[in-house]
Amino acid sequence: NNYFSHYRIIAEPGRVIGGTAVTLVTRIIGKSYRDGVWWYYLDDGVYGSFSGKIYDHVEYPMTISRTGQRFASVLAGPTCDSIDVLYENIQLPEMVIGDLILFSSMGAYTSASASNFNGYKKPDLVLID
Repeated sequence: NNYFSHYRIIAEPGRVIGGTAVTLVTRIIGKSYRDGVWWYYLDDGVYGSFSGKIYDHVEYPMTISRTGQRFASVLAGPTCDSIDVLYENIQLPEMVIGDLILFSSMGAYTSASASNFNGYKKPDLVLID
């Protein structure tokens, strides 16, 4: 490159290279209705793959298969810790326990920073060629 021929660039690859490498599949394991808002509890949270929500303020792209009228909703992790909340004030169709939610671009700093907090094991990694 002519513009940077006299520079040596040293950088941590992080999200620039590894961010889009992983899609996380989560399952709704609990559901409640509180003060007019649906709360959905996932099998993964900020102590697992979602630490980037707290430390890096990442908004992971989300894919759901349900359609229909949308309602005020919250997505939370499984640990019962008050900080284990992933998304607040979002609009989702009414979901049911067992529904899957996919999150893309989870590759950077997810499994590396995950823990077994409150006895919840880290998600399994599945490699696909």
